[in-house]
Amino acid sequence: MSTTGRRAAVFTIVQNEPVFLPIWDRYYRRHFDADDMFVLDHDSTDPTTVAVAGSVHRIPVHRSASFDHTWLKTTVVRFQQLLLQSYDLVLFTEVDEIVAADPAHFPGGLREYVAAFPGDLEYRRCQGWEVIQQPAERPVDWTAPLLDQRGHGAPSRPYSKPLLSRIALDWHNGFHGAVGVPGVPETVDHRLLLLHLHRVDFGYCLERHRAAAARTWSASDVAIGAGAQNRIVDEEALRAWFHTEDTMGGRLTVQPLPGHWRKVTI
Repeated sequence: MSTTGRRAAVFTIVQNEPVFLPIWDRYYRRHFDADDMFVLDHDSTDPTTVAVAGSVHRIPVHRSASFDHTWLKTTVVRFQQLLLQSYDLVLFTEVDEIVAADPAHFPGGLREYVAAFPGDLEYRRCQGWEVIQQPAERPVDWTAPLLDQRGHGAPSRPYSKPLLSRIALDWHNGFHGAVGVPGVPETVDHRLLLLHLHRVDFGYCLERHRAAAARTWSASDVAIGAGAQNRIVDEEALRAWFHTEDTMGGRLTVQPLPGHWRKVTI
């Protein structure tokens, strides 16, 4: 429990995210004060990323490898611990993750969910969903609400992450679980959604993968295949993965998104 009385903070970590960081910023500003939002900026050179991060609290971080899952996890764990010295609750999300309260239960959205978070709970694990562009759907208009443009997704066990917490979490690499946190489905709160936007637009997913694959990866990550999905750069290979396979190699079960989720404005 913090000693300052500040209720909640949210943070992410990025490197050159000119599309997703503005979306992240617009969404979370509806539910957190700007002074309670933090962006760990990993050597970004893109001016949009730097500007958006600078509109909240931009914290520069450095690592020579763009992708190093152990460094990433350690950096996030330590920053969450730092924020918990000042906040009752801390939410961490990756930049393409929208944590939302189910509008059927929380008409006021995530801000209402956070305000009602029980004092005897230590953390919440989200119900993960991949939001997936279907072949008949047009490319995303990034200036318009995303869920008005996408009607399908898939429940995701890997993205049912423990992300909102009042205690320090020692996450595993990828943040899919944490030391001492029971797995899925034991600790999932189905009223707390994680809408993963990685596949919201096929064309941008391909562009983002090609940019990621061109960056420097840690040798240990490459050796064990960590984040290998982000290095799929062949268009047909990506298309096969995009519609069928989850992050951990499981099968996706694509289905219509519940219609009332469109009240979540992204």
